[in-house]
Amino acid sequence: MLGIFLLAAVIILLVIATIGVVALVYGKDMPARIWRPLLDRHDVLILDTETTGHSKSARIVEIALLDTRGVVRINSLVMPAGRRRIGASRIHGLTYRRLVEGGARPWSTVAPEVATALREASTLLAWNSGFDVRMLRQTDKRYGLPPTLPASLPVRCAMIDYHSDRISLAEAVMDEGVTEGTAHRALGDCQSVLAIMRAVVRRSDESGS
Repeated sequence: MLGIFLLAAVIILLVIATIGVVALVYGKDMPARIWRPLLDRHDVLILDTETTGHSKSARIVEIALLDTRGVVRINSLVMPAGRRRIGASRIHGLTYRRLVEGGARPWSTVAPEVATALREASTLLAWNSGFDVRMLRQTDKRYGLPPTLPASLPVRCAMIDYHSDRISLAEAVMDEGVTEGTAHRALGDCQSVLAIMRAVVRRSDESGS
């Protein structure tokens, strides 16, 4: 009788160990499984924004949309109304002077173009989607405009897809060894996200996962 119980215990432990190994392997390959069908698509867009800060009163000063073929759909500087001092300029370098020299347009002009691109999309990705979506919504609200982001559009957080915990885009860029993109500029960050997606899927394909 004791032998039967011991045999049953060994079998249970082996099953648990096997499940654990499978879960570990599957979990490590999860970003590739998510991103593979989203690559090389005109209707899957990557979003990034640069803003005047992180507060509830912060507004967008630069926005980019890149599809996963690498085609730039939107890349625009945005002039925040009534502001000559741009918060967070020490991070992204977008001072009032640079916005003027770069031909920054009011959000009321940029927003309809962004809305049109998003209406044609099937999926939207952003590295930190919670932040970028919030900035879209509060910038729309600040200028009294209808929502730019369609309520029915699925939004994925690439940061969560890539890592179960919070990880900065700069850390992921270093981890994957990608060189595409310019940090803390909207289009550059979109390009970095796409490069990370491609690197992850390529590594998975090469390993046969």
